[in-house]
Amino acid sequence: MVSSIFTPAEEAVKEKSAFKFLVYGDAGTGKTRFGLTFPNSVIIDSEDGYRAYLRKGSDLAKNVKGIVRTQSYSDVEKGIKELLRSKLKGIDTLIIDSETVIRENIEEALMTVEEARARKANRDELDANLSQRSWGKIKYIDNGLKNMKIRLSSKGGNILSIAQQKDVTDDNGKVIGSRPNMKKKAEHDYDVVLRFFVEDGKFLAEVEKDRFDVFKKGEIIENPTFDMWGDKYDLDGQEHDLSYDEDVNKSKQVYEDNVAEQDLDSKPLVEQLGARVKKLSKEDKTRFAKQIKEDFGIDAKQLGKATQTQLEAVIDLLKAEY
Repeated sequence: MVSSIFTPAEEAVKEKSAFKFLVYGDAGTGKTRFGLTFPNSVIIDSEDGYRAYLRKGSDLAKNVKGIVRTQSYSDVEKGIKELLRSKLKGIDTLIIDSETVIRENIEEALMTVEEARARKANRDELDANLSQRSWGKIKYIDNGLKNMKIRLSSKGGNILSIAQQKDVTDDNGKVIGSRPNMKKKAEHDYDVVLRFFVEDGKFLAEVEKDRFDVFKKGEIIENPTFDMWGDKYDLDGQEHDLSYDEDVNKSKQVYEDNVAEQDLDSKPLVEQLGARVKKLSKEDKTRFAKQIKEDFGIDAKQLGKATQTQLEAVIDLLKAEY
């Protein structure tokens, strides 16, 4: 039986379900209070915004199991790795507050490197800017953090990312909207996106995205809490290990294979065919022999006697299906 890259739908729906939330807004709009409603949380606090709540010793802090005050993206990586190693023992939620400050830390770290390069080259460090190389490194770090969050979520850990609000302006500088002050298009990485604001003394949130269909896009929620999505929270399913970091290495290998493939294409057809068949698994070799017999009337043991047209057809088949 030929193995499939696809997981059957009926198996996929049995997997554990955790949430990936992104909330953003101006200061004092209730983002932190919303985070405190999430179950059994550990917090990466980059703005020292939780001290007052923890000191009060009130019900607001009852869900908090741990906190680290840091602005370093490397501590975010360490924190997620620690949660993965411990298999989320006693922890249901990771809160990062705020993603804005963590992103600024990444840029600041890379800017420090650029300034050092400027000094080394006897250039004025005040004229140093982030190079294309540095922006590529920032994107690499961003993607690494994103994939770590996805993996943690696949293990049953909720992710709550809290960000500051940034104005969106047109070409004339007129404010036409708002977005999270973090990497562009970050909202694509989350299941639920909420914009927090205060109106007439009420803490409100506008739903910008909800994959769970608990609320419609554009709907306004008053005093939102985790429990509003509670019936979608399922940790009784099967654990699955989803790591997109491995896909980077996979893509790198595919690229290297493609380069080798182009080199192979320049060789004689018989040599090409031999090299390609050699890479097949025992199962695929059996299937391949049967297929070329049925499709082309060629005996796999007699490929050396095949015509050039037949060899080209067989090689095309190998490229397309094996």
